[in-house]
Amino acid sequence: MLKSLRAVLPRDVPIIPVGGMDERSFDGWLAAGAAGFGIGSALYKPGVTADALRARAQALIAAFNKSLP
Repeated sequence: MLKSLRAVLPRDVPIIPVGGMDERSFDGWLAAGAAGFGIGSALYKPGVTADALRARAQALIAAFNKSLP
């Protein structure tokens, strides 16, 4: 889907997908032209402690950085 959008939108328009984004999907979306991601439930769920949230955020950032070309 993103490749199709990229075909008609100007290249300088950043597209940031949301919904279902997590470390398993970064590679494919970045390869298709995503500029970043909106991450919600993959990061936070009610009741998560601040320490667990921090660890999850750090893991997602590391996975994102690893996925960059």
